[in-house]
Amino acid sequence: MPTKVEDTKKFQKKYVVRPGPVISQADGQKHFIPAAALMKLYGVRPIECVVERDDFMPQPGRTLIGLEHLVVLAPRSDGKYRKDDGSPNAV
Repeated sequence: MPTKVEDTKKFQKKYVVRPGPVISQADGQKHFIPAAALMKLYGVRPIECVVERDDFMPQPGRTLIGLEHLVVLAPRSDGKYRKDDGSPNAV
């Protein structure tokens, strides 16, 4: 648990992780990409993420109320997982 105000900035959420199905361009098959795999593919730390659960999923293209300011990380059919700033996928 953070003890200083400065420490809380390290733990602010930056991403909404939206696990789900994707049709791969590589093999044309449908795959389910779980949250942990998306975090690894995008190169983000779990502590920076809020995971949307299936039973709370909003309509496609929308994000849960109160999380609109976070970057959505979702499965990509092209396999190009990059952060919004284009940085490499390394944690």
